[in-house]
Amino acid sequence: STLPAGLRGPEITIAKPANTFRIACLGDSCTFGWRVKEAEMFTQRLEDKLEKRFPDRQFEVLNFGSPGYTSRHGEILMRRRMPDFSPDVVVVAYGFNDFALAPHSDDDLAVAYRAHFAEYPPWRQSLHATCSESAVYRFSRYLVGLPLHYHAAPESDGQLVRRVGAVRYREHLEAIRQHANSLGAELVLVNS
Repeated sequence: STLPAGLRGPEITIAKPANTFRIACLGDSCTFGWRVKEAEMFTQRLEDKLEKRFPDRQFEVLNFGSPGYTSRHGEILMRRRMPDFSPDVVVVAYGFNDFALAPHSDDDLAVAYRAHFAEYPPWRQSLHATCSESAVYRFSRYLVGLPLHYHAAPESDGQLVRRVGAVRYREHLEAIRQHANSLGAELVLVNS
């Protein structure tokens, strides 16, 4: 199930409960738990193992994974959403999609996307932005083969490029680290 906050997993409050150690997991379909039951998602298994190992403590492991996401999306999530959730630890697991070949880089798509949505009336921009925060909305679009910004893509010259190149990948991870530090959260990088 997905939550009103756009996360996959058991229901939680956005504000961290007292005496709770909160771990936020950012990533792609592997983190999301593509084709995996909720009880088998690594985020749920981590929470279960921590609660078993430390029965006197309360843990919450939040699943911010989303199919198709890259480190660029993770940086945006860190900046826009993490302050509300007050994580103690942020686990970052990106890589597959970052280095995938595509007609356009994520940066090029973002420029086209902003230009495209600038033409929309404010109510439509707001509606799309709100829906895009929902894992159900993102996942539904992914299932039918529609990326969130499919209609904004510029013409392709036929050459394939990395969605996020090595330099930008490092920059995104560094920005995520800085955001985690600003929240007082530890950062754990998972290399897939």
